Amino acid sequence: MDESIAHPFLPRPVTGINGTIATLRALKGEDASSFGEFLEALSAETRERYSPHPLDRTEAERICAALDDPAALRFVLADARDDRVVAYLLAQFVIPEDEKVRYRNLGLTIEDGTDCRIAPSSPITCRATVSEPSF
Repeated sequence: MDESIAHPFLPRPVTGINGTIATLRALKGEDASSFGEFLEALSAETRERYSPHPLDRTEAERICAALDDPAALRFVLADARDDRVVAYLLAQFVIPEDEKVRYRNLGLTIEDGTDCRIAPSSPITCRATVSEPSF
Protein backbone atom coordinates (compact mmCIF):
# COMPACT_ATOMS: atom_id res chain seq x y z
CA MET A 1 0.00 0.00 0.00
CA ASP A 2 1.16 3.53 -0.77
CA GLU A 3 2.54 5.01 2.47
CA SER A 4 0.85 8.38 1.77
CA ILE A 5 -2.54 6.62 1.79
CA ALA A 6 -1.85 4.56 4.92
CA HIS A 7 -0.31 7.50 6.80
CA PRO A 8 -1.55 10.74 5.16
CA PHE A 9 0.47 13.01 7.49
CA LEU A 10 3.75 11.16 6.96
CA PRO A 11 6.55 11.53 6.29
CA ARG A 12 7.09 14.62 8.46
CA PRO A 13 10.31 16.57 9.00
CA VAL A 14 11.42 16.77 12.64
CA THR A 15 14.02 19.11 14.13
CA GLY A 16 15.78 17.98 17.32
CA ILE A 17 16.61 20.48 20.06
CA ASN A 18 20.24 20.30 18.94
CA GLY A 19 19.23 21.23 15.37
CA THR A 20 19.51 17.71 13.95
CA ILE A 21 17.01 17.09 11.16
CA ALA A 22 15.18 13.76 10.95
CA THR A 23 12.11 12.37 9.22
CA LEU A 24 9.19 10.79 11.07
CA ARG A 25 7.87 8.04 8.81
CA ALA A 26 6.50 4.52 8.72
CA LEU A 27 9.01 1.68 9.11
CA LYS A 28 9.65 0.08 5.70
CA GLY A 29 10.80 -3.38 4.66
CA GLU A 30 14.04 -1.97 3.29
CA ASP A 31 14.86 -0.58 6.76
CA ALA A 32 15.81 -4.05 8.08
CA SER A 33 19.59 -3.45 8.08
CA SER A 34 19.49 0.06 9.55
CA PHE A 35 16.76 -0.93 12.02
CA GLY A 36 18.87 -3.93 13.10
CA GLU A 37 21.87 -1.66 13.71
CA PHE A 38 19.64 0.66 15.73
CA LEU A 39 18.29 -2.19 17.89
CA GLU A 40 21.75 -3.59 18.56
CA ALA A 41 22.98 -0.13 19.65
CA LEU A 42 20.35 0.21 22.39
CA SER A 43 21.67 0.43 25.94
CA ALA A 44 21.38 -2.41 28.46
CA GLU A 45 18.89 -0.28 30.43
CA THR A 46 16.67 0.22 27.36
CA ARG A 47 16.85 -3.48 26.49
CA GLU A 48 15.80 -4.43 30.02
CA ARG A 49 12.89 -1.99 30.06
CA TYR A 50 11.49 -2.49 26.53
CA SER A 51 12.45 -5.99 25.46
CA PRO A 52 9.81 -8.67 25.79
CA HIS A 53 11.50 -10.00 22.64
CA PRO A 54 15.10 -9.88 21.35
CA LEU A 55 16.33 -6.48 20.17
CA ASP A 56 18.74 -7.57 17.43
CA ARG A 57 19.17 -7.82 13.64
CA THR A 58 17.16 -11.03 13.41
CA GLU A 59 14.21 -9.38 15.16
CA ALA A 60 14.56 -6.32 12.90
CA GLU A 61 14.41 -8.56 9.83
CA ARG A 62 11.36 -10.38 11.24
CA ILE A 63 9.56 -7.11 11.98
CA CYS A 64 10.41 -5.56 8.60
CA ALA A 65 9.18 -8.69 6.79
CA ALA A 66 5.77 -8.51 8.54
CA LEU A 67 4.73 -4.87 8.25
CA ASP A 68 1.26 -5.68 6.92
CA ASP A 69 -0.10 -6.40 10.43
CA PRO A 70 -3.23 -4.20 10.78
CA ALA A 71 -3.02 -4.47 14.59
CA ALA A 72 0.28 -2.57 14.77
CA LEU A 73 1.66 0.72 13.49
CA ARG A 74 5.45 1.01 13.39
CA PHE A 75 7.20 4.35 12.98
CA VAL A 76 10.81 5.47 12.91
CA LEU A 77 12.78 8.67 13.04
CA ALA A 78 15.33 8.50 10.24
CA ASP A 79 18.37 10.78 10.10
CA ALA A 80 17.75 13.18 7.20
CA ARG A 81 21.39 12.93 6.07
CA ASP A 82 21.56 9.18 5.50
CA ASP A 83 18.09 7.74 6.31
CA ARG A 84 19.61 5.79 9.24
CA VAL A 85 17.02 4.74 11.86
CA VAL A 86 17.60 6.72 15.08
CA ALA A 87 14.34 6.04 16.98
CA TYR A 88 11.43 3.59 16.85
CA LEU A 89 7.80 3.72 17.99
CA LEU A 90 5.31 0.85 18.01
CA ALA A 91 1.57 1.33 18.55
CA GLN A 92 0.06 -2.13 19.04
CA PHE A 93 -3.73 -2.49 19.17
CA VAL A 94 -3.98 -6.23 19.88
CA ILE A 95 -1.86 -7.03 22.91
CA PRO A 96 -0.50 -10.58 23.24
CA GLU A 97 -1.60 -12.55 26.30
CA ASP A 98 1.95 -12.81 27.68
CA GLU A 99 2.16 -9.01 27.58
CA LYS A 100 -1.16 -8.69 29.41
CA VAL A 101 0.27 -10.95 32.13
CA ARG A 102 3.41 -8.80 32.28
CA TYR A 103 1.28 -5.66 32.71
CA ARG A 104 -0.91 -7.37 35.36
CA ASN A 105 2.26 -8.21 37.29
CA LEU A 106 3.01 -4.48 37.21
CA GLY A 107 -0.46 -3.72 38.59
CA LEU A 108 -1.94 -2.62 35.24
CA THR A 109 -5.03 -4.09 33.58
CA ILE A 110 -5.30 -4.10 29.79
CA GLU A 111 -8.79 -3.79 28.28
CA ASP A 112 -9.26 -5.31 24.83
CA GLY A 113 -10.79 -2.90 22.34
CA THR A 114 -9.82 0.26 24.21
CA ASP A 115 -6.16 -0.04 25.19
CA CYS A 116 -3.08 -0.11 23.04
CA ARG A 117 0.58 -0.56 23.82
CA ILE A 118 3.04 2.17 22.89
CA ALA A 119 6.62 1.00 22.84
CA PRO A 120 9.25 3.66 22.28
CA SER A 121 12.90 2.83 21.77
CA SER A 122 15.58 5.44 21.44
CA PRO A 123 19.24 5.29 22.40
CA ILE A 124 19.05 8.95 23.38
CA THR A 125 16.56 11.13 25.19
CA CYS A 126 15.35 13.70 22.74
CA ARG A 127 12.84 16.45 22.36
CA ALA A 128 11.85 17.47 18.87
CA THR A 129 9.64 19.86 16.95
CA VAL A 130 7.44 18.28 14.32
CA SER A 131 6.33 20.56 11.50
CA GLU A 132 2.59 21.19 11.39
CA PRO A 133 0.69 19.46 8.60
CA SER A 134 -0.47 21.80 5.85
CA PHE A 135 -3.98 21.32 4.50
